[in-house]
Amino acid sequence: MNLVFRTTILSAWILAVGLIAVSLESQEILIGHRIQNLLEQREKLVEKVRRLEIRYNRMVSPDLLERELPESFQPEGRPMAAGGRLVRN
Repeated sequence: MNLVFRTTILSAWILAVGLIAVSLESQEILIGHRIQNLLEQREKLVEKVRRLEIRYNRMVSPDLLERELPESFQPEGRPMAAGGRLVRN
């Protein structure tokens, strides 16, 4: 075979390998961006759930529920801490 022909085949082979490598690298970068976006979305959703849990806990806190009780259901005296137990005055 001619030296020019072999050089042409070799250069075409190197070009093909280079193009495949660049293609794979660009796919890896795209996948990395996609993963990063999904992680950011997950982080935002976790934060939203955390805020909703805080809001729910504030809504059902015993202090607020006791304040919202009608007069007929409220206890005579407020509980006071005496030692380690609750006592009514």
